[in-house]
Amino acid sequence: MHRTLLSLAMIAMLIYMAKAANHTVGAPNGGWDQFTDLKTWATSQTFSPADNLFFQYGSFHNLLEVSKADYDSCVTSNPLNPPYIGGLTVIPLTNPGKRYFICGIPGHCSAGMKVEINTIAASVLAPAAAQAPPQTLATTSSLVSPVSSPSPSPIFNTFPSVTALSPAVSFPDSTTLSSATKFSVTIGATVGLAFLMVMLLNM
Repeated sequence: MHRTLLSLAMIAMLIYMAKAANHTVGAPNGGWDQFTDLKTWATSQTFSPADNLFFQYGSFHNLLEVSKADYDSCVTSNPLNPPYIGGLTVIPLTNPGKRYFICGIPGHCSAGMKVEINTIAASVLAPAAAQAPPQTLATTSSLVSPVSSPSPSPIFNTFPSVTALSPAVSFPDSTTLSSATKFSVTIGATVGLAFLMVMLLNM
């Protein structure tokens, strides 16, 4: 019983780790400061529930989560939380939706130290992968080259040549896989690893 519970806990932890991604705000070419184009950085990312935001900053900055109205007007007097200080703040993204962060030091928000994070549920991302054109294989008739004349060894004419097969079969490049497909592959690998660990623990 104890081994079973331990195994289930390990499976849950592995699945969570496979799903979660850590986003260092502004990285790799910037950070939580007035000089990084944080809007462009945020739009280049895909944020999902269970991901984490890492804000790294010096003692001359801080971090506030605010409403949309206060974000737009850089109002620092009504934060949704006490100011985060200390140089590193980790914000878990637990639910889909938009969240707004600014620096509360006077003048920093208006100088561009603000970021809007749009967390999208996995169920919203999945249909994008379904719309990708299917990979099709050529029919058998197109794979077999016609035989122009009888051969002394008829047995070899019953198989298509290698040169006839190679142009007809195409496989997707790993770089063209959608994020949803990569996510599914990661989950599958994680569950397979967890299953193997369960088998080893129960031996």
